[in-house]
Amino acid sequence: MTKNIIGVSVLMCCYNSQLHIRAAINSIINQTYKNFELIIVNDGSTDNTEEEIERFNDPRISYIALPRNKGVSYARNAGLAMAKSDLVAIMDSDDIAHPRRLEKQIQIMHKNKELTILGTDVIKSVGNKKILMKYPNNDGLIKARLLALNGSALINPSTIMRMHHLEDNGILYPGRKTDEDHWLWFECTKKNLKFGSTEEPLLIYRRHDCNTTSENSNFYQKHIKEKTSLRKSILLEYFKNLDDNEANNVALALNGQSSASINKGTIEKVREYNQSHHGESITAKKNIAISFMKTAR
Repeated sequence: MTKNIIGVSVLMCCYNSQLHIRAAINSIINQTYKNFELIIVNDGSTDNTEEEIERFNDPRISYIALPRNKGVSYARNAGLAMAKSDLVAIMDSDDIAHPRRLEKQIQIMHKNKELTILGTDVIKSVGNKKILMKYPNNDGLIKARLLALNGSALINPSTIMRMHHLEDNGILYPGRKTDEDHWLWFECTKKNLKFGSTEEPLLIYRRHDCNTTSENSNFYQKHIKEKTSLRKSILLEYFKNLDDNEANNVALALNGQSSASINKGTIEKVREYNQSHHGESITAKKNIAISFMKTAR
């Protein structure tokens, strides 16, 4: 099969996902859009995840079992290497896709050839609570919101990507345990690639203690360090008048860390900066940085 035959490749990576993966797979199998392949990468699970996957007998499913846990970036890159379509939809093993998710996102990607990454609004599910999370269909706002992280720009398992845009620019998921999605989006931003959103909830996004970014996760402290590193990199790219120390302190403030040392001069440098280097909204990026800096002072 060639990339012209399969309409979309759905990539689902999993690690110890026995409790949720059956519902996640069913939500893809039951899509209104049928011309897809589902690539499942088992990242060295030690529970009954594999048994749950093997319940399905669908020729559109391709299964990769990694011999040991290598991390989500490695697992996703392994899955991307197998993708037969130029369009790749990201799906997490604990979320549920709306039945028309693929249909609607593919329609938009076909109509907007300049788009590289398209997300959706999502319904965040935490215990018995359901929270609608909305995202603007605006490239500049999405790029500016990369500064805020924490699901402020897009929700990764709601996204669909145009792979030849990434391949032409040498972009893959970086070798990181957390925030690998934001690092990839930042690399896309630096290459001036375009983002969008459906402004319609097409995913139920589950949050629970097993999430890597949960405060109860073993990776949480590493996650915080990764956030600081990423935010610092974005700040130095978006505000080229900041020096390394100033960017680090603003990154700490964006993380809500008490060790941030923000002075009035840094706030003024951000307020006075009026350049956009990659199409990011000038007003939005300044407002995000300044609001966190004022809170930290």
